[in-house]
Formats: sequence, structure tokens, C-alpha cells
Amino acid sequence: MIERPHTERWTFITGPGHKPNEAVFADLLRFGASVAPSGDHVVLPSPDDERLDLWRWECKPTARGDFPPQSAVVATTRAMATSVAR
Repeated sequence: MIERPHTERWTFITGPGHKPNEAVFADLLRFGASVAPSGDHVVLPSPDDERLDLWRWECKPTARGDFPPQSAVVATTRAMATSVAR
């Protein structure tokens, strides 16, 4: 998980998935999260980014391919954000 502290944005690195439909995309955006469809490129934090507090690893992966399924991350994010909003 990557955090952008000053904008309260989160990027979850996940296993393969599909581009979310418009409703899911809008929900995630409202919650400060986003999904990169399979094949997209994601910029990862560099040591300079972390030192300047621009982007930072909240939870750095420990092994290549050690990523949760995209569908599980999307479902969990939506469920948690919905329960907080209530």
C-alpha cells in the first residue's frame, strides 16, 4: 500500500484484475483510493519521495507476487468506507 500523505490518497498494489465499472470507480475515488487496471503502470515511491514525504510505503510488499486479489481489495475498501460513512 502506498500513501500520499498530503492528499490522503492511497494506492493498493494488487494481483491481476479488471478495470472497475463507473460506479465502483466513483466510490473508490470518493474514498481516496484508485485501481489501476491490469497492464497499467504505477509509480512506486523512491527513497527521495519518502524523504520528502511525497509518497511513502505504508506496507511494502515482502515478496514478488505477494499481492492480494484486486477484487478482494476493492470489496474490502468499499465495505470499510461505507461502514465509516454511516
